[in-house]
Amino acid sequence: MRTVYLVARLKASLKWWQRAAVLLVLSLAAMSWLGWMTDREVLTRIYENWPPMTPWTAALAAGLAAAILLQSEPLSRARVWMGRALAAAAAVLTAVFLAEYATGWSAGLDLLWFSEGVRKLQSVWPGRPSAQTSLALLLLAVAIGLTRVDRRRTSAVWAASLLGASAMSGVAVLAYFFGAFSLLNVGTSNGMSILTALSVAWLAAAASIARTDRQPVAWLLARPDRAALVQLAGVFAGAPLLTALVHGLAWRRGINEGTAWVVAVLLATAVSGSVAFFISERDRRRRQEGEAQLRSIMMHAPNAIAIRSVDHGYEFANQAFCDLVGLTDPDQIVGLSPGDLLASNPEVAGKFDDAQSAVLRGESARFEQDWTVDGRHVTFEVQMFPVDDGRGTTFGVGIVGTDITERVRIERKLRQRLEFEEFILRAINEGRLQVFAQPIVSAHTGQLVEEELLLRMVGPNGDLIGPDEFLPQAQRFGLMPTIDRFMVTQGIELARTGRRVAINLSGDSISHQGTISAIVEQLQQAGDIVHRISFEITESAALGSTDIAERFSNAMKSLGCKLALDDFGTGFGSFTELRGMTLHKLKIDKGFVRDLLANPQDESVVKMIIGIAKEFGLVTTAEGIENEETRTRLVELGVDQLQGHLIGAPEPATAGPAAIGAGAQLSEARDRARPDFTI
Repeated sequence: MRTVYLVARLKASLKWWQRAAVLLVLSLAAMSWLGWMTDREVLTRIYENWPPMTPWTAALAAGLAAAILLQSEPLSRARVWMGRALAAAAAVLTAVFLAEYATGWSAGLDLLWFSEGVRKLQSVWPGRPSAQTSLALLLLAVAIGLTRVDRRRTSAVWAASLLGASAMSGVAVLAYFFGAFSLLNVGTSNGMSILTALSVAWLAAAASIARTDRQPVAWLLARPDRAALVQLAGVFAGAPLLTALVHGLAWRRGINEGTAWVVAVLLATAVSGSVAFFISERDRRRRQEGEAQLRSIMMHAPNAIAIRSVDHGYEFANQAFCDLVGLTDPDQIVGLSPGDLLASNPEVAGKFDDAQSAVLRGESARFEQDWTVDGRHVTFEVQMFPVDDGRGTTFGVGIVGTDITERVRIERKLRQRLEFEEFILRAINEGRLQVFAQPIVSAHTGQLVEEELLLRMVGPNGDLIGPDEFLPQAQRFGLMPTIDRFMVTQGIELARTGRRVAINLSGDSISHQGTISAIVEQLQQAGDIVHRISFEITESAALGSTDIAERFSNAMKSLGCKLALDDFGTGFGSFTELRGMTLHKLKIDKGFVRDLLANPQDESVVKMIIGIAKEFGLVTTAEGIENEETRTRLVELGVDQLQGHLIGAPEPATAGPAAIGAGAQLSEARDRARPDFTI
């Protein structure tokens, strides 16, 4: 991410330099024209014995500068074609000038601009650019015209043209720098002027920046030391300018020509060298700081990290890697091979060797491995990848180990949840979820009041599976809403036959708006039979979210369904917290009923519940009655309804109303073929 940011920042910087270069060229062209207009030769040639920038040269340079700007971002079709038109016009004019030099023929363009001023020059055709200048400008015009053309070999022609123009301007600048004017065919009125040479160089640079996806800018952006290279290039490019400036100042102070050049070269060399040394040292310090920071991050990272040389064993390992392999000091690992490091575990050592072989073939490798770290069993994902030297040569193998123990646990749980969900849905679809009904009778008349619907499952082998063996897992995996909706559907069908049924709903269901909405819709579609259906929710579920419980009770009341609070007395809450609910019944938990006769405290709780129910006008039902003595005592205490194996055991609901007093017991086999969902 940081690399992308730095490249974007450098591109923005290059765009700024491009505009600066174009602005300099336009300024030099304007200065030259001003010199011709005012007859001030110093503005056209700087020194009286150097050739001037001719009017045509200034006009062509300005036109090419404008063409570069038009073909730079932001782009539009009109701008690109205008830029191409300017470049084409410049190419035609420079070709005409070169033809004039080659044939000795004149098209009469020489004296088109400032004819009186240019006639003072000694050249035969003083108004046109020199042959060197014309060729350099022609190459520039070709390159600028191809800036936005993306065809086969276009980029090669574009790069070659820019290289040729840059080379010619570079030779000219160096010639002025060292006084080698013979390279320029310099007279007082011909040759490539210093202003022209600088303009061509800046135009070539600006044209290169216009296409950052082409060489050499693309090569520069791909290098990690690109910023330092750009700065050093700026230093070396500024050296001739500094030399010329110092030379001019020395010469104006009366220092002779030779001494002035020596002073200028020495000073420019000293300044450029000092700046280059500063940039180099700054880059080196930053690189060292970055390496130190990276090493510190790697050393303290929670992941196990190591780097192994292809030829010399491990070169780096952090503390987490040491902990993983059972060592205390990273220095103990340096120089070891996987065979040395994992001698006690040949299997893991073999995996490391196989992975390294894949890495040396240019591939990445990944495998999972169980370890024991400080007596704790963990699972690590080990990734191995090639580490190159920045020039594409692999010199080592990078190793990163990530503790995925928690992820493996979560994935295992998710997999088990999906398996269990499939198990439940398959049981529903195959009709293996069976509804049983247990009778609830009046304590005074013994008549059947309603039947509580209970769930059983038929295993794949036909064995009956009790609720304690699958409902806790269903609740754990969030499948209770699915099961509760199934029970509501079955309850509605039983109510259609005239039976009064009580359906248990889990806390997950009443707190899930989608499930409640679906249940309400089912009941609304059932019609006037809903008064035969009541619902039971546990006290703990109601106390878990009283607002939701109150909304649910109100919804049931509006439909005509009664609501009972199941397992009352076990929620450790105050009944006043539930006074906002519309209740019909309190069911006394069987934990208080089972030892009622032997435990006075349980009897006190039962008395309290009966008292609360009478105070609020609610019916009470005692669950878990298994003997006649307990039934008799509950009737004496004032319980309204009775439920338990003494009254009637759960029977398949499809067999008609539950038998009262049958005393049937549920026989459940414990060793049956079904999935193990225990984590």
